Amino acid sequence: MTFPYELHINDPSYYEKLYRQDGRWNKYDWAYDAFGAPMSAICSVDHDLHKRRRAPLNPFFSKVNVARRQSMIQELVSKLCERLDGLQGSTVNISTAISAFTRDVATQFVLGKNHHNLDNEDFGADITNVLQSSGAIWRTTKHVRFLGPLMKSLPMDWIEKTADAGTKAFLGFLKTVLRINDEVGTITGAAFETAAQSIRTVLYHLYSNSELLGRLRAELANAHREDNGEYSVAVLEQLPFLTGVIREGLRLSPGLATRLARVAPDRDLFYGQWRIPSGTPVGMTVLHMHHDPSVYAEPKKFIPERWIGEAKATDKAIVQRYDLKLQGAGPKDVECDSDQFIIGTADLSGIKAVVTEYEG
Repeated sequence: MTFPYELHINDPSYYEKLYRQDGRWNKYDWAYDAFGAPMSAICSVDHDLHKRRRAPLNPFFSKVNVARRQSMIQELVSKLCERLDGLQGSTVNISTAISAFTRDVATQFVLGKNHHNLDNEDFGADITNVLQSSGAIWRTTKHVRFLGPLMKSLPMDWIEKTADAGTKAFLGFLKTVLRINDEVGTITGAAFETAAQSIRTVLYHLYSNSELLGRLRAELANAHREDNGEYSVAVLEQLPFLTGVIREGLRLSPGLATRLARVAPDRDLFYGQWRIPSGTPVGMTVLHMHHDPSVYAEPKKFIPERWIGEAKATDKAIVQRYDLKLQGAGPKDVECDSDQFIIGTADLSGIKAVVTEYEG
């Protein structure tokens, strides 16, 4: 009898059974090898190896450590606003501006170095294009197995001679020893476009709907400010409509739009009446869950109210189950940590700054 070599389950109720912390869980090497970063925590297939590699990163993304960086994030928010102020009267590609902002936040936080993307005349549009096209490479290297190692074997000086400006700038992030190279590349990569896309999604929907924009501005106008006139992240996190806006943006722009398979190496899994033999890769696609009408009514629409108060009373349990999984990664995946940092700080501060300063 022939058995499938991989299973995909499209059932939101199974999410917590598959992406759980107890027990041993390996990753599916076919998918993660294609990243080309075998020394990183996120691409460590073996459960124990992943645990060892992730442990040193946990304090780095702790709430305490993130809180220490609030002034840095606020400085970059101010820089973003200064650049936009200087471009009044002209057409601005807000997409690349937001991407430059999240790159500067992520590299400053992870590397301790500001690469000054916000200072570039076009906000480093070439780098944005490189990052946005990298997903196509991953989709290709998953199937064309020799392509990834072949690309990594190319001499760096040859690549720099033939690369465009955006690629050259991106290579600057990667000139480190192999282990650190893989870790830095995956952590910063997880934060760059993931965070930028969630902010873009939110701004698009807010500036397309004057009622939503006005409601958010009113909530911010009534919120407590510090002596310097700014809002603390602690205050922003408590604003219900802003929280709903950001969660809805995350729902419509998940970190990954592909399936993420896990492997239970030492036990069988069960889905309904079906027994799934140990060692079988089993995956789910968070994008499908985010657009499942049984979980989210009118899933294609941007409705921040679905996360607020009585509006979610009828399906409160099911919403609470998924609202912390919105970036599309399980608890083993270290990109959750970098995304949590970006989402909890850059998204809040960046969105607040734009909607309070600039008319639609």
